[in-house]
Amino acid sequence: MTRLLLLLALLAPAAGCLYNWDAHLSAGSCKADSDCGESQYCDRGTGICHCLDDRGCGSEEFCNSQNYCQLRSGCLNNDDCPAQEENGQTVERMCNVKLSMCMFAGSCALDADCPHNQLCDEITAQCKEGCKDNGDCVLGWTCDQGICKQGFCVTNADCEHGETCIVETGECIVDRRGPFCRACQNNRGEPPECEDYANYCLIDSSSSAGYFCGVDCARGQECPSGYYCNNVIILTQSTCGGSRCVNGFCRGMDSGSPCNEDTDCQYPLPQGTCQKDGQECRAGEGDVRGHCTCVDDSDCPRDECRDANITETCDNQVCSESGAACSNSADCPGNQLGHCLIGGHRCYDSADCDVIACVNGGCLIGANCAPDEGLTCRDMPQ
Repeated sequence: MTRLLLLLALLAPAAGCLYNWDAHLSAGSCKADSDCGESQYCDRGTGICHCLDDRGCGSEEFCNSQNYCQLRSGCLNNDDCPAQEENGQTVERMCNVKLSMCMFAGSCALDADCPHNQLCDEITAQCKEGCKDNGDCVLGWTCDQGICKQGFCVTNADCEHGETCIVETGECIVDRRGPFCRACQNNRGEPPECEDYANYCLIDSSSSAGYFCGVDCARGQECPSGYYCNNVIILTQSTCGGSRCVNGFCRGMDSGSPCNEDTDCQYPLPQGTCQKDGQECRAGEGDVRGHCTCVDDSDCPRDECRDANITETCDNQVCSESGAACSNSADCPGNQLGHCLIGGHRCYDSADCDVIACVNGGCLIGANCAPDEGLTCRDMPQ
């Protein structure tokens, strides 16, 4: 009988199975099914009780195809690990997905096993305070040097809309550099209605208000949280005409001709009357006048410097008229910088103004901070 038990013990590892021998009566101890437990039967040849189904096994076992109780191989998620009694108390358990084993809550194998603001210690298999990035922290908290901190920022994205992160202190402050999202009337007057010539009054397609102030970012200035640096593009100064089909008749350059659609007219938009090869006539819906697109930079307007007053130069770090110390002419008290008429940036003369380039049929005049995709000025603090 001993030889038989040894053979079974040797076969078990080869089959990849873990048997719980303690759950069975020893060899020769059963003679009838009544000698075994519920959902078990007696193998009279060996005197060993076998399971009929899972009910004949322990809570951590199942009845395998050989009618032996086998330890469950593991778990896939926490649902596979019900609470169990431990020293008279109910203890919650969780699935260690790395080891595929049920473990007491609080233990871990992966960072994902731990709650927010904690990581898994691979040595102790316990959760401890820490983080690798903001995703390990409670929503709204920031990971700073391995610790989750509330109200602490690393980038502008960690701040509320309209705020900028001061990286040195980790503090979010309201960005006061310009009139972000302030309503405007699109009047190019004096003084500039958006406080700076490089801040444009932009079209607000999401609101009946019509326009809002952008804030200059053409020199790489960072936009506050909720804003994105967008190119500002205008159409050329070349106007064009065409025709639209309105109520069955062409309206515009060949008014009165019968039509079913715009292409039935002699000069349908967007072709219109733009003469240069490659240009198109772009107009709003229902308009019969529009603007020709640009083909190259020469189709865009030239910028020029306005209101500059340069009376002295900086020579050998000394202002030529006042004698004040200087590093460049801008430091001299007698000088006044002007502004580029279209681009808005400060200038001494027109050579300081950027070339206005043709980009996708429009003329690029600058870049402004505007609400990020999916946001509008109504989402921003005023």
